[in-house]
Amino acid sequence: MPRCLGTHLWWMDDDDVATEGALAIIREKVARQPERIHIFKMQYNGKHGGILWADNHLTMGNVGGTMAVVPNVPGKLGSWVHPGIHCGDYHFLKQTLELQGGPPVFHPDIIAIIRPGA
Repeated sequence: MPRCLGTHLWWMDDDDVATEGALAIIREKVARQPERIHIFKMQYNGKHGGILWADNHLTMGNVGGTMAVVPNVPGKLGSWVHPGIHCGDYHFLKQTLELQGGPPVFHPDIIAIIRPGA
């Protein structure tokens, strides 16, 4: 992350796929409130497929990194490294919110499909 030069960060793992038009949706929504963390929805497949977020609260199991778009503010980004704790995305987002302030903005738009072939 320290080498990223853009104004915002969005993570995609190697088994994630952006939905059609996702970048345009992100740009439109973030432009309205660029200082805030934005949480979109994602579809996931596999054994327990479904759509996250279920409700617009930042809780463990309700969010993932691929659904978040975060202002790139050096020194105000959380960490995924939390020894002995699973679900690093939640902890990263919670910590980033504490550092940057304000509640996240939740959007109902699905911007990614997680493990589309699963």
